[in-house]
Amino acid sequence: MKLKVEVERLVHRSPGLTASELAEGLFGDEDRHKQIASCCGELVEQGRIDRKGKGSAADPYRYF
Repeated sequence: MKLKVEVERLVHRSPGLTASELAEGLFGDEDRHKQIASCCGELVEQGRIDRKGKGSAADPYRYF
C-alpha cells in the first residue's frame, strides 16, 4: 500500500514519467521498473492516475 502512495505522489509531482524513471526516482535503481509498472497499472485501474503511450520500447507508458 505504501508503494502505491509513493508512486502516486511522484507521478503528481513529476507527471509524464515512465515506470523506469519512477523506479529510478523512488529507489535510485531502474531495475525495479516491473514492480513499479504493476503498481501503476493498479493505480490506473483505480482511476488514481492516467496512462498514455503504447507501452512499447518506442512509445513507453507515461503516467500522469
